[in-house]
Amino acid sequence: MYNFMHLNFIFKNLTSFMKKKTNIDSGNSVSTLSLLRNMGAGTFVYFYHPLKEHKNLDSNTLASYCPANASWTDESRRTKACTARRIFKEGREKEALELVLGMNLPPDLHSMANQYLEELTDSKIK
Repeated sequence: MYNFMHLNFIFKNLTSFMKKKTNIDSGNSVSTLSLLRNMGAGTFVYFYHPLKEHKNLDSNTLASYCPANASWTDESRRTKACTARRIFKEGREKEALELVLGMNLPPDLHSMANQYLEELTDSKIK
């Protein structure tokens, strides 16, 4: 039978583990889908190749790869660039491309995303 001290020990360890788990997860608590929605899934597709080649492109240079950038404010450019860099920094680009393929986007963006996903998958197999 378990005594009170043994149960207390288990509870404290479980509580400690859950706090650590929560702290680890909290840094990555925003879903990839939310990040894509925040920046625009189509924008991520346009940003994918330049960011894959040069991880530290400034927001204005990165924005120049997207046809819709003329209407963006400076703050919007920075936010979109920062969000895209975060996806790469956290290694979520494959998941992001998979999500993009399930979204209602123009066929040319689907084609680009599919091509990037195939390249990414092929490069990880080799």
